[in-house]
Parts: sequence; structure tokens; C-alpha cells
Amino acid sequence: MTDRSGVVASAAYAAMTRSGRRVLHLIEGEVERGGGTASISLYDFDRRFGCSRRSTRFALKQLAMCGFITISMGPNRINTFRLCDGWRAVTADEAARSVKQARLPQPPRAALPKLPKPVKPPKASKPPKAKRPRINERRVVSLPKLSFMDDGR
Repeated sequence: MTDRSGVVASAAYAAMTRSGRRVLHLIEGEVERGGGTASISLYDFDRRFGCSRRSTRFALKQLAMCGFITISMGPNRINTFRLCDGWRAVTADEAARSVKQARLPQPPRAALPKLPKPVKPPKASKPPKAKRPRINERRVVSLPKLSFMDDGR
């Protein structure tokens, strides 16, 4: 493992926010236990360490832009972190610019263009039914003839 004694004295560390420093220390601890890499999800940061998702996302952007860690996507959307030495080459101005840039909101993802809904052709109209004229005839209910009602026909 590389020598990380100069991290606290670096210009990049001085430019980071408090949440960025806290997340860096959490990741360093997990990397020491994990043997070079740490797999931590945002849920784990929230539940195990008490860091909100919003501040954790912002801190991870800071750490990556200042060169403290590299982030890769692991299985099941769990981030895999590795410590790196990019922070040694970062000046105070670059670090301040990186922290400011990490704070800026990201533009929304480009939405897929909405396709117009297909227009259904109108249904073929049925020919109008010819109305029968109403006749004042009384309708006789047709019931089945029963054997005892048979009048001999």
C-alpha cells in the first residue's frame, strides 16, 4: 500500500468539505480492512456510517475529482473504491476548482424524444338499421306448451 501520511497536509485535502473528509476516512478504513478495495453502497454509507445520500454523492465527486480515490461500478450497483495518489499533483487552485465543480448540479439526462402516438383509423361505420314502424299490436308472450295445456292440436 502507498504511503498516505501526506494526505492531511495536502492542498487537495485542505480544499475539501467536511463531508468529503469524513467519507475519505471511512473509505480508507474499509480499504485497510478489505485489502486494497472497498465495496460500499450509498445505502451502507447511510445506515452504517450515518452519512446522508446527498452529502455522500457530493463527497464522492469531490474525492474523485481531487484524485484521492477511483470509483468503479461493482455488482448490484455497489461502488468499488480504490485509493490513488492523484492528490499529490493537485495544487490549491485546482482543488478549489474541483470542489466547486463537484458542487454544481448535473444537467438532467437527455430524455428520449417522444414519438407521436399512432393515430387509429376511424372505425368503418355500420349501415344504419331500418327502423320498423311501431304497431300498436299487443305482443303475446310465447311460453312453451305444457302437456296439460294442450288443447288437442
